[in-house]
Amino acid sequence: MANVKPDFTIKEAFPRIFHMNFRTQKSMTRSMVRFQEHYEHPEFRGKVFTVRELRAWTLRTEKKFTYFTDILGFNLPSEVLEGFFAGDFDPLSKYEKAVLQAFSGRDMSKRFYIIATYKEGDIAHEISHGLYYTRPKYRKKVKEILADQAKMGGMGDWYRAIVNMGYHEAVIQDEIHAYLMETQDYLKKTFTGEKFIPKLERYTQTRKRLWDAYNLEVGL
Repeated sequence: MANVKPDFTIKEAFPRIFHMNFRTQKSMTRSMVRFQEHYEHPEFRGKVFTVRELRAWTLRTEKKFTYFTDILGFNLPSEVLEGFFAGDFDPLSKYEKAVLQAFSGRDMSKRFYIIATYKEGDIAHEISHGLYYTRPKYRKKVKEILADQAKMGGMGDWYRAIVNMGYHEAVIQDEIHAYLMETQDYLKKTFTGEKFIPKLERYTQTRKRLWDAYNLEVGL
């Protein structure tokens, strides 16, 4: 694979969690779209597909395709890269080649997590996904907290909202936990067009417990 000049910087934000910080939203979304949707798309998870096929599917189901201007960040486990390294997704775009180039020297048998953003700011949402994947004790604690909230009600609304946003069922619990840690303003921006926007004041205690678990993991 010929060297491609990347449009991002990369650092290991926490052990086994790598943060790719892109220069622009355009370069980020064009770089990460197939990696991300191979991981969590309701139709294309685990499948080989092209951006054209993704666009066509989205236009059929949602009547619009605004992916490259909507997405604010990405997160995915390292095993998603394997099919791309193997050539299953050829031909790769120059953006995808730059991503693979950044991780080509790593031992892929040692699982890690990738997050991507395009501007400086709070990356706790994406980091929380990384912790959920790389740290079993954190994942276990999150599941306990969400199970307690389920007993009090309200989780069905979250489930439906996340599914309606286009996530695969396999990642629903992880997504709920990350969105529960966000602000109400963030939810309004993210859930644009959705009939249901969760009211975070209903989940005050659960949010506090999730943040306590997160802060414990990151050393705050």
